[in-house]
Amino acid sequence: MIVTKIKLLRVLGILAMWTCASFGAQMQVEEPPEPGGGGATRTIKTTAFSFEGMIGNIPPCYVGGSPVTQCQFLNDSGVDWDTLTLTINPGTEPVSCRPGFGFTSCIARQGTALLPTVVTFFGGVGIPEGEILHFKGLDWTTPTTFNAVANAVPEPASIAFMASGITAIGLLRRLRRRR
Repeated sequence: MIVTKIKLLRVLGILAMWTCASFGAQMQVEEPPEPGGGGATRTIKTTAFSFEGMIGNIPPCYVGGSPVTQCQFLNDSGVDWDTLTLTINPGTEPVSCRPGFGFTSCIARQGTALLPTVVTFFGGVGIPEGEILHFKGLDWTTPTTFNAVANAVPEPASIAFMASGITAIGLLRRLRRRR
C-alpha cells in the first residue's frame, strides 16, 4: 500500500512539474500597451480566430498575411470570453504560459511533431465584450500558426478523464476510511 502511495505521489509530482515548468517560448495575454490600443487592432466578430507569428517575438502578428502591428484583437463577438484556448502549430516548440489581463490562470500542454501545443487561459473576468486583448509571445524559433477559440466546450474525452479522476479520488478516500 505504501509503495502504491509513493508511486501515485511521484506521478502527481511529475505532472505538476510538467504543467508548471517554464520552457523556451512563452505565450501570454496582456492589456494593450497604451490606451486606445496603440496600433492596428483586428476586430473579432466570432469566438474563433487565427493569426500567425514569425521567428522571434510577437508582436507583430499576421492575419491572412496582413500585419497586426501590436497583435491586438477587439472582442466584438457579442459575448464575454471566459476562457481562451490557443492551439499552436507546429507543436514542437517548448511553450509555457503566463496569465494576465482578464485571466488568473493558464495551462500549457506541450505538443509534438504530430500534435499541436494547446494553451488555455481561464479564471478571472476573462475578456469582456468590447475589450481589446493583446498577445505577446517571446523567443519563438519557428514560424507559428495560432488558432484561438473562446469559451470552448470540453470534448467528451476530457470530461470522461476528469470524471475518472474524481471517481479515483473518491475511491481512495473510501479505502482510507475503512482502515
